[in-house]
Amino acid sequence: MIRVRAVEKMEAQRTELRAKAAKLGNATDSVIPKIASNVWTELGPKPAPNGQTSTVNQPVSGRTVAIVIHPTNPNIVYAGGAQAGVYRSLNGGQTWTPIFDGAQSLVVGALALAPSES
Repeated sequence: MIRVRAVEKMEAQRTELRAKAAKLGNATDSVIPKIASNVWTELGPKPAPNGQTSTVNQPVSGRTVAIVIHPTNPNIVYAGGAQAGVYRSLNGGQTWTPIFDGAQSLVVGALALAPSES
């Protein structure tokens, strides 16, 4: 739902900017909505509780290297971290659950959904 609202807001901003550009006689093809950096809200995944690999043991965050969205249900999202395993969201990214913690390695390089599971 958050993603849908964000896309709707972006489209409304684009429409508004195009209308303003048309009034000024500017080409509407070159109008791009501005992105405000102060409106982003962190949704997750949260830091891995035992993310350090040396003698330090504290929660850390890594980089997300792969994201895949279910082709028929946009609320189902998977995210893979470089060294954090795979997380799944069933509510469009509002909450995340680790689903890969039992693996021998938590390194993720890519994600794909099998067509048979779609």
